Amino acid sequence: MVSCNKDSTIFDPPHPSLLSSKDLHYLGSFRLDYVTGQEARLGFSEGRFAVSPETNSFFIEGKPSNSIAEFAIPELTNTTVLSEMKKTGPTLQEFSLFNDRVPFKTPNNDIRNIGGMELIDGKLIVTVFDPYDAASATGFDVDNLMIIEDPSDLANSDVRGYIGMNDKMRATGWMSPIPLELQGDLGGNYLTGGARMASINARWSMGPSAYSFNKEDLLTIGSGGTVPNTRLQEYPLHNRLAENSFNYPRPYTEECPDFVHDASKWRGECVGDNDLWTELSRGIYGVIVPGTRTYLTIGSTGGIRHGIAYKNTPIGRDGACSGECPHDWDDWDNYIWLYDVQDLIDHKNGLTKEYEARPYEYGPIVVPVQDPDNDGHIATIIGADYDEINNRLYISLKADTEGGYETIPLIAVYEIAL
Repeated sequence: MVSCNKDSTIFDPPHPSLLSSKDLHYLGSFRLDYVTGQEARLGFSEGRFAVSPETNSFFIEGKPSNSIAEFAIPELTNTTVLSEMKKTGPTLQEFSLFNDRVPFKTPNNDIRNIGGMELIDGKLIVTVFDPYDAASATGFDVDNLMIIEDPSDLANSDVRGYIGMNDKMRATGWMSPIPLELQGDLGGNYLTGGARMASINARWSMGPSAYSFNKEDLLTIGSGGTVPNTRLQEYPLHNRLAENSFNYPRPYTEECPDFVHDASKWRGECVGDNDLWTELSRGIYGVIVPGTRTYLTIGSTGGIRHGIAYKNTPIGRDGACSGECPHDWDDWDNYIWLYDVQDLIDHKNGLTKEYEARPYEYGPIVVPVQDPDNDGHIATIIGADYDEINNRLYISLKADTEGGYETIPLIAVYEIAL
């Protein structure tokens, strides 16, 4: 069920301790029941979530995006047919809002989006960000995460935050545990990262990032504090994972005019060969898979076949995009980028620059429901979490239209062959 485009991979030959995309095996999927309440609803959820294996449940973001609810995990259905997938049933805990409960806030910004969630020692850690904040290109120090002290009582739990990370917005995304045998080499017992999750490129890493930290520092820090972290991998704006982000040859020539800013001049022969990381790429989740030397990161990308333009009207879409968009609306892919952990260790030890690492394998991956509403746009990966107890990778897709025009996430589950 997960496959990689052979033309987009540099995985040859495989090392025994490194994974391939072929090692992800589809177990099944489930749907969420559409729910709404006084404070929030599931419709238009961004799909960030955290799995709780002990309770066979998961916490997921709603709309507004600073709301969280808990659902039970139903039986998986090994199918690619949406209507055959079992549903969660109603919430175990209704959606609750958290911003008003955060005791420490930096003025003049609007923290209302969730980058990722992780359960650590019984507390729900939630990374957060302002979806559009040019000032934070240099970064506020303490607006990166909050801690829900008692996730078993979302409605009444105390909340600690906001709290910062040393690497600010570029560390405001996923969190995942570092396997015990690598904690000394990487300088921490947990990993955080992120990649182009919202506007203002200078705020984000332009490729999957990685930073280590110690959970003891996080769980003991007070509101307004900053958690120290060690930079392992990062792609700043001027050192992107891949150049030519609009997938167009520069400088412009008479044979290849500027179709980035004038879509009517598009010419197929002028599309570049960037299939690694474009202006439409989004890194959603990363984890070092236990028992391997692989830093697995997933997300989505666009424009690798037809190029990208700015505020254009793509083929297959009625209206113009508000920002960058592929020339053809079906030019989207869910993507995987696999890194060798040694690259992270090398940078920590001062042997390489933080932006020099390249994935040993990368390319499109196929998910169980490709285009549920038949609009030409695939069901993109919008969230993920790895259950190391049961070796299951849970992936949320923007796939279900149970709420009418309000899309809600679908959860697909994979086992990793170790």
